[in-house]
Amino acid sequence: MEMLERVKKRIPDAMLKDEVLEEYISTISDRLCLRLGVGALPNLFESICVDAVVKMYRRTYYEGIK
Repeated sequence: MEMLERVKKRIPDAMLKDEVLEEYISTISDRLCLRLGVGALPNLFESICVDAVVKMYRRTYYEGIK
């Protein structure tokens, strides 16, 4: 299953366009690859990427709220 589809299942009420979610996925994937020292994200880390994208999405609208 594609990561975009997995993210959409986790946040079904998301009003974001696919291109924005794909950018989040790309950002998290790049960060994971840098930390892992690999050129492409291993399949086992896709779940971590999806979790991080969901957290990134949810955090976007809550920063600065007290």
